[in-house]
Amino acid sequence: MAQHRLAERAPDPADRRRLVVRPLPDRMAELAELYAPMARFVGERLARLDRRQLTALVGFLTDGTAAAEQAAGNLPDVTQAITS
Repeated sequence: MAQHRLAERAPDPADRRRLVVRPLPDRMAELAELYAPMARFVGERLARLDRRQLTALVGFLTDGTAAAEQAAGNLPDVTQAITS
């Protein structure tokens, strides 16, 4: 995305060793067009679910996100090995 000037890399304000990728505001329409097929696909699939199924899906995604964040927090810091 950065190569095509759809996004930019910038220092992470929380951790100067890291970079974040941010969409460029003047290219948002192009990004939306690129992601439109995926958004339609997801929207169509979600429309098939009833409230109970949607609630279960949200719970699964919420729990899964928390588990992934916790697991990532338990990983050893390999930054030093990568930058050395």
